[in-house]
Amino acid sequence: MKPILFLLVVLQLSRIRGHTDYFGCGIIKSKELKWPWMASLLDDTGYFCGGSVITNRHILTATTCVRNREPTDIKVRLGEYDFNVTSTFEVEFAVEKIIDHPGYRKRTLTHDIAILKLKEPIDFTTRFQPLCLPPKDMAVTGKFATVTGWDRTSSKTKASVLQESLEKILTNENCSTIFGPNTIGDGMLCAASDEGNVDLCKGHSSGSPLMLKTDAGSWSIVGILSGGGDCNAPTIYTRITGYLDWIRESI
Repeated sequence: MKPILFLLVVLQLSRIRGHTDYFGCGIIKSKELKWPWMASLLDDTGYFCGGSVITNRHILTATTCVRNREPTDIKVRLGEYDFNVTSTFEVEFAVEKIIDHPGYRKRTLTHDIAILKLKEPIDFTTRFQPLCLPPKDMAVTGKFATVTGWDRTSSKTKASVLQESLEKILTNENCSTIFGPNTIGDGMLCAASDEGNVDLCKGHSSGSPLMLKTDAGSWSIVGILSGGGDCNAPTIYTRITGYLDWIRESI
């Protein structure tokens, strides 16, 4: 098979299987950045939410973060780690368009997903990389996933340094016993911090990614942090596998 034809076949298969169209997505190549797709969303007051790079022009986040905002209100920063230290790795991007889900409901956190289109493309180098989208049939219940973000931890201290927490993904039925009947819909999932690990609390980490490492060694986003209770309660996420078609239609 000719190289160009082979490339086209692989790209088409990647779309069918539910992955992004970028080779090497979800692979950490950077020596400086542990999570090279992690984005911080900023306004005039500073950091207010997290997000994930999924293409060189698109950031995946939560509608909770961007509803009632204009593109000019938001800057996307990549390469951030410690807000108290200025780094040469940091790059900021202006937002061209906000694409929030039309079915979003603030009270129930239904369809809490949004995409930011950047004015300029990200240069994918060893420093910045996109996070993979999962295949539609990816099983996540019972697995341990990693969430990253800047927020209060279980010690009640607001973090300036990027935090990460290992969380076990629970069944929706299990979560409904905690939050109430019919509160966790099919487009949601929830996870609880593994005992002994730092837990990110509800707040400024909204929009941040919940990630699973695949057997192939790449990372896929399986959830977007949406809401939850206090630091010791499970966290509610938007379930990415339920929105793959919407994501692709929107980018």
